[in-house]
Amino acid sequence: MVGQTAQLVALACHFNGRVCGFRPVSFFPSNSTCKFCEQVHFVRQFHAWFGRRATPAIAAQTPDEWLGREARPGRKAVVLHQRINDSRISDRMPAGFAGGGGRWQLNITDERRMDVWEANWEVGNRKAPDQRIWRVRYSLVAENVNFVLPTLRSPVVIMPALRQALSDILAFCDQHRIFLEQACGGNDTFGNCFRKAIECLSAEDPFALAYHKDLAPEGLLSSSARQVLAACQAAWVFGGMGSWNDMAFEGQEQGRYEKLSDALFTLLNEAIQSSANSAADFGNSSPKD
Repeated sequence: MVGQTAQLVALACHFNGRVCGFRPVSFFPSNSTCKFCEQVHFVRQFHAWFGRRATPAIAAQTPDEWLGREARPGRKAVVLHQRINDSRISDRMPAGFAGGGGRWQLNITDERRMDVWEANWEVGNRKAPDQRIWRVRYSLVAENVNFVLPTLRSPVVIMPALRQALSDILAFCDQHRIFLEQACGGNDTFGNCFRKAIECLSAEDPFALAYHKDLAPEGLLSSSARQVLAACQAAWVFGGMGSWNDMAFEGQEQGRYEKLSDALFTLLNEAIQSSANSAADFGNSSPKD
């Protein structure tokens, strides 16, 4: 998954961990999803009078400050993905760019009422010596709204479908291996990503195979949720130039490629939501399930 989505997932999981009584750990700047972030602010929009433009005000200077204020008993955090559904282009195609691939939201719920936060990532100093070039701002775009969360399949239920989708697209990679290796400088880059994702689905310690190992407090997520989240990281090949989205095939194979790619993209987005949001139900299930 891209860094923007990973950070949403991490914020939701650490929010729910605090609510469930897990010992708070420092989030910024130490969490892996903040590695390239210069700052992560949270702002509220205050309404103005007489048609004047609303001005944002800082609600929290850091994720730790925000978590300390917002993660209160009786609340939970969930992430939601909304498809763009533009008939001219698949959501998959712009997924590798900031703000692309659909609309992701971080939602804080209290029974049937919900606050909605959305992130905006902007490049600051491109030459920063520590590579912390991103300035992230989470805006409260809706407050205290009445909303019913959609029903998602559990990680356990999603896992067989995800394994099948990965196996199907891996078989396609193997069939076109020579072409894909030429496109990747002689490496079986995409095939290796899908193989690692399949491996994650049965690994005892799946986060050991993933880049983001600290998406959630230790013990919060079930084994299936951790396996699925690790697999989603490994299988995320949707980016810009040189990525899986940049591949092209001849004849009917292009149609197969698009069908398999769109199916995997859709499934990964569902799997990310399901696994991350399972942390919101920690009190109702065993983390070892």
